[in-house]
Amino acid sequence: PLVPDGPVSPYHWAVLCTFHVLRGGEAASALASSLVLDHEHRRETFSLPASKTDTTAIGCKRSWGCTCALDGSATRPCPFHSAVAIKLELARRFGSSSGVLPPGLPLFPNAQGEWCGRQGFVGTITALATLLQVDPIDDMGRDTVGEHVWRISGARHLAGIGIPQTMIMLLARWG
Repeated sequence: PLVPDGPVSPYHWAVLCTFHVLRGGEAASALASSLVLDHEHRRETFSLPASKTDTTAIGCKRSWGCTCALDGSATRPCPFHSAVAIKLELARRFGSSSGVLPPGLPLFPNAQGEWCGRQGFVGTITALATLLQVDPIDDMGRDTVGEHVWRISGARHLAGIGIPQTMIMLLARWG
């Protein structure tokens, strides 16, 4: 984690949240069991809420395949490889000797395997912004990062890689 109570694997957390255009609360309440890997097809599938009121995340599933360069080099963020990295880190830190994760484990836990608090998530976003030399405070002294940063940057990223707006709306579960 980059900050106390922040998620383990912050880079991979950011990649998955961006590609899945997650709300802060969705990332905060996701279970490790809601992310399924298909190594044969190099695809990850995330069970997500269909709306803000679908707190059980049974509303829809979204999948991403590997987005690495054709030569296999990781020259850009890849949701599949980030999902693999998170699952491996969770198994290493919190899994049994056979790698089985405990039931109810958060997908994005803190270093103790517990749910991250808002301060941990927002603090991590601020730390990432600082590492990227993006000022987290604007000229008027307001925060430029917050819980919806993945919704905003995710939509912009997807548009930037050529995903049509209607597809972005579907991926983000916008009405």
